[in-house]
Amino acid sequence: MTGHRLRRQVPASRTQLTPTGPAQPPTGAAQPAAGAAQPAAASAAGPVPAVLVAVVASAAEADQAIAAGADMIDGTSLTDQDVAALRGRHRGLRLWHGSPAVADADRAGSPAAVIATATVLAWLGTPAIRTRHVLPVRRAIDMTCSIAGTRLPALTTRGLA
Repeated sequence: MTGHRLRRQVPASRTQLTPTGPAQPPTGAAQPAAGAAQPAAASAAGPVPAVLVAVVASAAEADQAIAAGADMIDGTSLTDQDVAALRGRHRGLRLWHGSPAVADADRAGSPAAVIATATVLAWLGTPAIRTRHVLPVRRAIDMTCSIAGTRLPALTTRGLA
């Protein structure tokens, strides 16, 4: 290994920072009242990952879409009996009825183009993406949101060899 030098070790006492305590407002600054409302923490949370709306034609397809990770079901082609059966099997099921507005990724054509379209839509911050290809699009949205920093990664690995 040429060109590499060993790093000189610095004593631990020189590398530690001394605590200064909490930051104090400047003298004469207005102090908030004891019962005053604090700013909402939601603004610090950042953007929300895209909602995946699954397009289904039957209750069986809806079950598969829910198992694959769909957030909402587009049940416009489902009967009332199918919707009642789905709500009985899946507590908290969210049906899509036109709101929120969605971007239809299936217009891209082939499954690879649908996944690529959904990835770009998620990167651009689209609030909801509608598709029939639930599992691959869910994976693409999760990966894109992890890279963009709007979602924590599913698995973090530090690659030190």
